[in-house]
Amino acid sequence: MPLSNHFHNTPVLSHFLVNVGLLNLRLFLIGRLSAIAKRREKTPATVEDLGVIMGGERQAQLSKEQIDQINNPNSLVNRTLRIHRNDIENSLPFVSAAGVMVLLCLVQDASDEKTQWIANSLMYSYSIARFVYVYAYWNGKQPHRSISWILGFLTTAGILGFSYKLL
Repeated sequence: MPLSNHFHNTPVLSHFLVNVGLLNLRLFLIGRLSAIAKRREKTPATVEDLGVIMGGERQAQLSKEQIDQINNPNSLVNRTLRIHRNDIENSLPFVSAAGVMVLLCLVQDASDEKTQWIANSLMYSYSIARFVYVYAYWNGKQPHRSISWILGFLTTAGILGFSYKLL
């Protein structure tokens, strides 16, 4: 049976594409959160950004207080930057692992409902955990932030384990 026929017979691929779409939506929303944080705190993300806004020669005129405000690790602007970096760092392993799982489902003709349910549940669990992570990090909620990160990590590990089982 040609591989092209498998694309029509398994919904795992379409659910993978939905999850990749959710991942991109989340990254887009984090970018908007960054803009909201900058506007709310009236602070650019970096000293270099302020140099662009004020002009390069005026950057040298910044007071220590202004530079400290920009570099404050507790600021909402810096928290948003950390959310964005963490989401990118964790999205690449998920896409790679889930992509392998989807390909194995296609190649192995794993079209039974149980396999599809497990694969789709793992992918949606990751997406939900990451949305919760972004919400918890943005609002400074601990331990929710750590728990949702761990759930996302364990889900990615579960995807790898399930992929190994499909071999």
